[in-house]
Amino acid sequence: MKNKLWIVFIIVLSCMFVGCASNNKAENTSKEIINNEVENIEESKKEEKEVEQIPKFKAQKMVITMTGDTSVASFYGQRIYFEDVFRQNGAGYFLKGLEKYFKNADINITNLENVFTDLNTMQQGKIYTYKSYSKDYIDILTANNIMYVNVVNNHMQDYLQAGFDESMQLLDEKGIKYFGTNLVDSNDPELGNIKVHRVQTFVKDDIKLGMAGYYAFNSSHPSDETIKEDIDNLKSQGCNFIIVAMHGGGQEDNIVLERQEIMARKFIDLGADMVYGHHPHAIQRIEDYNGKKIYYSLGNFLFVNYRSSKNPEGLLVELTLDMDENGQITPIYKNVPIWWMGGYTQKYTPIEMTEQESIDKVNRILNGSL
Repeated sequence: MKNKLWIVFIIVLSCMFVGCASNNKAENTSKEIINNEVENIEESKKEEKEVEQIPKFKAQKMVITMTGDTSVASFYGQRIYFEDVFRQNGAGYFLKGLEKYFKNADINITNLENVFTDLNTMQQGKIYTYKSYSKDYIDILTANNIMYVNVVNNHMQDYLQAGFDESMQLLDEKGIKYFGTNLVDSNDPELGNIKVHRVQTFVKDDIKLGMAGYYAFNSSHPSDETIKEDIDNLKSQGCNFIIVAMHGGGQEDNIVLERQEIMARKFIDLGADMVYGHHPHAIQRIEDYNGKKIYYSLGNFLFVNYRSSKNPEGLLVELTLDMDENGQITPIYKNVPIWWMGGYTQKYTPIEMTEQESIDKVNRILNGSL
């Protein structure tokens, strides 16, 4: 009997020991699970933090140049001394003085104010009618990587719609991208009724530039609906900076006209990020409007038949679009004063201005104090 009691006692004690061991094991297992969960949560938070710190974009830049009135042409396509200079020196000669800017840029834009056509039927009633004596002159643009041009200006209709279409075909063949919109009929023979509706884009990495161009005259300017349609179109294509080229103003005058101001501000209000103007053959002031730049006129760039020495100052604008790691773009503007007296000196070469007195004069015009 005594032996049986010992056996029962030993069995009970063993069960208690096994139970305690099981409880300890379960408790340890629970602790391990909890510790693992905590570690997983901490690791997950660490990974999320690391992901948040990874930049959405790489820091990057796009460099753009813009120049003003450009015409490699003569009255009625006559042969002038420019032909001799072109044949003697080649297409690369004319812009040597500014080539460092064109080579440094990702994209170069100008306002092309002549047609390349073999046709002779011209717009009646115009005072000045231009076309190139030779279609070879277009190589002056391509030789300097000027591959984007605004074509809405008062010389696109010099040889009517047929002359314009022939000229645009040549641009296409040379790989030059043209832009501009004119859907308005005008009774003014200086502006004509050429119809064109085209915007352009240029992409470098994550920066996508949009370009549009319009008239800005009392007798011819686009509707709000047309402007908004073009700008919305560019934004729908992913453009994160939009430039509008504006053709309007008085001739050979540094004073900005009311219509120029109305239209330039409207372009900004409807979504443009920057406006630059041409047509006056003289530089005009710069305006900061709602945090965005308006260059009312860049003056002459390479206007072969322009012989006047009254307004020899021009402006090349070098614009750098600086994108940070959050995709935010900061536009940085550099104004490069230039000389154009090509038709007057018969050298036909715009060059960078170096004389401080002349540069000071340009700056006074740009800030509106002259």
